[in-house]
Amino acid sequence: MKGYLKLWLGICLILGPVSPAWAEDLILGVVAVSEVKATFFEFRPLARALSQGLGQKVRLEPLPWAKFEEGFRNGRFHLALASPGFSLLGGPYRGELVLRDSRVPVAVLRQGSLAAAYRGRKAAVWPFAYEGYLAQAAYFSARFGKFKPAEIRFLGSEVLVVLAVLNGKADLGWVSLETARKYRSRLKIVPLPGEAGWLLYLRKDLPPLLSSRIKALLLKFRRGNLKFEPLAKPPELSRLKVFLP
Repeated sequence: MKGYLKLWLGICLILGPVSPAWAEDLILGVVAVSEVKATFFEFRPLARALSQGLGQKVRLEPLPWAKFEEGFRNGRFHLALASPGFSLLGGPYRGELVLRDSRVPVAVLRQGSLAAAYRGRKAAVWPFAYEGYLAQAAYFSARFGKFKPAEIRFLGSEVLVVLAVLNGKADLGWVSLETARKYRSRLKIVPLPGEAGWLLYLRKDLPPLLSSRIKALLLKFRRGNLKFEPLAKPPELSRLKVFLP
């Protein structure tokens, strides 16, 4: 018995301590601005695929914007899905993959010009829209003047954004062309530049082998409109800095 115990202790000394990233559940953080439950069900298949592929539980944690931002700054998540603008927050993460979305981003308004709707200073945005609200606000601000994040209402679905515009609760909204087409008889549709895409962030202290396995699994993952691609180069974020507090 003592011989087996010595052998086990020897193996433990050789292998060293178990990395916390392997020993504990992995936390996948996702921004959920208003519909936490809907976000959970949308990304649950992704968390399950990672859990099965890694042989380790991946716990999905959708959080409202403010709580997600706090968790991101503090390194609460092992991996996270968010817009490229989060790279400016200084959290212990690096963007590794792009979560590509096949939907085409557009702005919708009831009538008049885009500039007039913009001057209304009330906008509604779908949380998973083109690169997040910061990139959208930066696009409009470059044309019409600074747009404050506080003037944007976060809604849990594209349809809710459209209804907010139709009912006068927002002067313009950001949704996908696929959703906007259904209301084209009642709304003006203005195309936006760029592609829809969030980043997958991995915490910098994850073991390289674990990071590689996560990326390999995600590159194979396919469900609905969600598709991961390698991040060819860091996103250009200089235009977003004016929106940071």
